[in-house]
Amino acid sequence: MKKYFFIVAMVMSLMSLSCDKIPFLDCGKEDPVMLDWAPIKLGVMLCDTEGNNLLDPENPNCYDPSVIKIKYEGQEYSVFNPDSPQTSAYKAMFGQIFIAGSDGHQYLEIGEFNADEKCEMREIEIIWGDGTSDIIAYSNDYSINEKYANDADKNWGYKFYREAYLNGEEYTTYDGKNRFIGFNIYKEVAAPEDIIIDWAPIFMRVYLRDAEGNNLLDATNEKCYDTSKIVVTYEGKEYNICNPYTPETSEYLAVFGRIWLMKDVNGEACLDIGEWDALEKCEMCGVEVAWGDGTTDSFAFSNDYTYNEEYSEDREHNWGYTFIRRAYLNGVQYGEDTEYRWFVYNIVK
Repeated sequence: MKKYFFIVAMVMSLMSLSCDKIPFLDCGKEDPVMLDWAPIKLGVMLCDTEGNNLLDPENPNCYDPSVIKIKYEGQEYSVFNPDSPQTSAYKAMFGQIFIAGSDGHQYLEIGEFNADEKCEMREIEIIWGDGTSDIIAYSNDYSINEKYANDADKNWGYKFYREAYLNGEEYTTYDGKNRFIGFNIYKEVAAPEDIIIDWAPIFMRVYLRDAEGNNLLDATNEKCYDTSKIVVTYEGKEYNICNPYTPETSEYLAVFGRIWLMKDVNGEACLDIGEWDALEKCEMCGVEVAWGDGTTDSFAFSNDYTYNEEYSEDREHNWGYTFIRRAYLNGVQYGEDTEYRWFVYNIVK
């Protein structure tokens, strides 16, 4: 019993002493905090002088990311999107370069750099692919006060000093809480040239069939018309079919006189008559076709349009043009109004 009392008394006496005087006792002091500082990243916003984002794919003057190159420490890097960005603690490594942001706020994100690595004027060159380049740089320094090594409110004793530079000039200074260093770069963008619209010309397409639907312009049909006898009259002048067909591929002025015997995408023979300028307004512009069997048919069309300058550079709004066209067969309107540049007629003999 005395032995038990002695042990208890000894423990009580030790507990009454100051922790400072008993080095082998754990007095509740915290272990040093293991710090994994978020890496430094550089963000570059590229705009024209009016503030329009030149990395926004919706901008017609958007820079092509595939031609943008980054030079750093003698190595060249391209823009890419990492498939699986790291989310756990790891050592920052340069090479994560991609277009971040959305909805007109896209920017070039460059990194990563260790936040606790001191450096002076670390330079990165951006080659934009338009013949120009810019050099961005940053400096990173810090001090440590061990007194606050376990104090989150005091940033665990760290105080950072960071500066940014653009093309050799001091750009701005950042406080220690900002790991993201941003740059705004502006480029002169040439005014867009006036769009030259070469509207496809208007033409007529005529199918000639018998009552049973057999094509009378198809040479394999024993009832085929003699196409050498077909004559087209336009503005008092007669025209014959001119084959072989040799379509134009470059810009040219539509001139009447192109009359061909052709086959459509389904392989069916037809007569193509034209061409007329798509921007030439006309009413009941027509031709007469003599089939060589003593019968004739007249084909005509009207062409009109409106223009809204507000959409002069907008493809989805047809560059501001709205066409109103009507077809006529033997003096009677044939079908509904249309915007199509060709008029299709079906003739039964």
